[in-house]
Amino acid sequence: MARIAVCLVLAIGLAAGILFAIDPGLDIYISKLVFFRGEQAISGIGAAALSAVREFHIKVFAAIIAICAGALFLRMIFPKMPMLVPARAAWLILLTFLIGPGLIANAVFKENWARPRPAHVTEFGGTQAFKPWWDPSGTCPKNCSFISGEASAGFAVLAIAVLAPVAWRLPAIAFALGFGMFVGALRIAAGAHFTSDVVFAGVLTALVVWLLHGLIYRWSATRLSEGQAEQRIDTFAKWLRGWIVDPAGRLLSGLRRQRVKVQQFDGQPNS
Repeated sequence: MARIAVCLVLAIGLAAGILFAIDPGLDIYISKLVFFRGEQAISGIGAAALSAVREFHIKVFAAIIAICAGALFLRMIFPKMPMLVPARAAWLILLTFLIGPGLIANAVFKENWARPRPAHVTEFGGTQAFKPWWDPSGTCPKNCSFISGEASAGFAVLAIAVLAPVAWRLPAIAFALGFGMFVGALRIAAGAHFTSDVVFAGVLTALVVWLLHGLIYRWSATRLSEGQAEQRIDTFAKWLRGWIVDPAGRLLSGLRRQRVKVQQFDGQPNS
């Protein structure tokens, strides 16, 4: 099933790349259907609704990350405490958000691929020239259009879906894909991204999930049992204490001793 999934993802990426390269205007056409400026701009209740939904899904992303990170953090502090989230699941979900939306989308592409956002191109009343997805030579200085960071975070929910019981896995994956597309559609409607930005965000994030799931769960050379994953957390915690916590404790202890000596010296009578 994993091989079929990655083949489908690659096929979608290849088809989308060819389609939007042959007809770059397709991005403009789709955006015109859902994003309007001037007299037709979204306003009032519609704008408030878009903003509220965006804030909600951002809080969902933050909650997912906080729960998984909190589970790992508590394990490092209290090694005998049972994991609130299974160790392998916590690693998979956190690494997906870190590598997908964090590294690939925001750090690599959005800061280096100078494609202007729809709201900034001349076709929608902006001042910058439209660029197809494959052309990084735009005039956007930073935090640019390609690829969509929020859509990537939406598709990162796939990391949770692939951990669902077998009977529920396909529905869970379908829901995660729908959620990612919904988040991406909101960004297109807001004039923040083109359709190709969202499609490639989904393709790249899905590939990250496939790779990390293989490394942690499927491939015999790298996969971990739950006990091994917990042991890795404990080993990392010991390393952290040895290199950071213990030296810091010794430093503070030395400073306290030095302070006591100074106070004792100041309290001695002058001869």
